[in-house]
Amino acid sequence: MLSEVFRAGMSAYMAFHAGMAEPRPSVSLSADVLPRSSEPTQFLIGTHVFEDANRNGEWDTGEKPLLFYNVQLLHNGNIVEEGSTDKDGMKVFGVPWDGRSRILGYQLSFTQSEDAVACEYTGPRDNQGNPTGENYVPIPSGRVWEVPLDCDLTAVNVAVCEDVNGNGACFDPEDRPMDGLPVSAYYPGSFETPLDQQTTSANGTAALVSNFTRPVVDVTLPEHCSGVNQIYEEEDGTQSVMLPVTCD
Repeated sequence: MLSEVFRAGMSAYMAFHAGMAEPRPSVSLSADVLPRSSEPTQFLIGTHVFEDANRNGEWDTGEKPLLFYNVQLLHNGNIVEEGSTDKDGMKVFGVPWDGRSRILGYQLSFTQSEDAVACEYTGPRDNQGNPTGENYVPIPSGRVWEVPLDCDLTAVNVAVCEDVNGNGACFDPEDRPMDGLPVSAYYPGSFETPLDQQTTSANGTAALVSNFTRPVVDVTLPEHCSGVNQIYEEEDGTQSVMLPVTCD
């Protein structure tokens, strides 16, 4: 079992984008770690980004992971590697290590893209209000720093019906709600991992949430049915997707 001496610091700044009332945070974490082991290995350094629904600065069961947020691994200020958070809100990098030397000069930098919703960092801060680097959890041969965010998630309401009268809407008495259909929200251009996934209820509806402002909504229809999404955006930012379906 590894025994480590950990010293960390974290800095944050708030970047404002033109036309946006809410700030988008960029959070950087840095750590100097002194592992002690006789066996050469890699040391794992990663980040876990999630929606901190109760704003307690910690990950709790059921809180939503935040996908497709960019994470950079830097060494002495230079980018070594970068990637996006996965379906669990995680991105982990392997740092070369000989099993004896002190690991110094590495930093994790986390940023939101411009099409992400506005979020506020809710992790631990020092007496001056600056984020600290104490919010981490151990993993085998490494550390993962938590990035808790309180986000104004985009709500997407979906309604699917069999359009019996063929008028292209789902609000007529004769239309039949289609239940039990998989409904997914995707980051545009990436359709392997959904941001959220639900199943339509008995009234043909489903409620999705997204950490991006305009997700792509996909409904899995029976093979003999087809339809085209109709997308509406409400004044409060809520999106509605109506899918009138025709079936053979």
